[in-house]
Amino acid sequence: MTATRVRERKSPRQERSKVMVEAILEAASQVFAELGYARATTNKIAERAGVSVGSLYQYFPNKDSLIASLHREHQTKVHRVIEKALRRFGDHSISLEDGLGLLLDELNQIHEDDPTLTKALSREVMRESEVGERVHDGEEEAEKLKQLFTLLFNRPDVRDGNHTIIAAIMGQVIGHLTRWLQHDAPSDLEQRALREETIQLLVRYLKK
Repeated sequence: MTATRVRERKSPRQERSKVMVEAILEAASQVFAELGYARATTNKIAERAGVSVGSLYQYFPNKDSLIASLHREHQTKVHRVIEKALRRFGDHSISLEDGLGLLLDELNQIHEDDPTLTKALSREVMRESEVGERVHDGEEEAEKLKQLFTLLFNRPDVRDGNHTIIAAIMGQVIGHLTRWLQHDAPSDLEQRALREETIQLLVRYLKK
């Protein structure tokens, strides 16, 4: 698959076009969340957005390009949170407990602000799409991990070990846990207690 398959055909310039593209992306988020990848179609997405399929195709050549755009939207929010976390982990006056707690809270807030988008980008949907592997393997993600393990290596309260591997594990664990806490944790478990236990798990893995 070439990169052109997941790139929008053009960028909206007029305000009316921008509003239409936003409506299409919102509709795509809803349809992917409700129906999954296989059953979602550009026709259903266009109908949900209240636009013609032709109008949708002006900006998105196929449903994979829609998933790619939704993923970029989500990743932009995640990267902002990571940037803040990187600054906090670099400040040794901020404890690991506080830094990790704030990171979890801010990642959870992304899910709370747009749970439909998070569901639309579930592992199942991404695995079925043609863009799933490509969008999860970007250079920006690797650079963020590199920054994180460099900061962890410099912190006096972090244990010895292979910090590249530690950073990779942390990225996976935090990603899975934030999704689980927001969407799949049993409703009879108290959220604050879940948060505190999650922080303890992460701190005990990292701390000297």
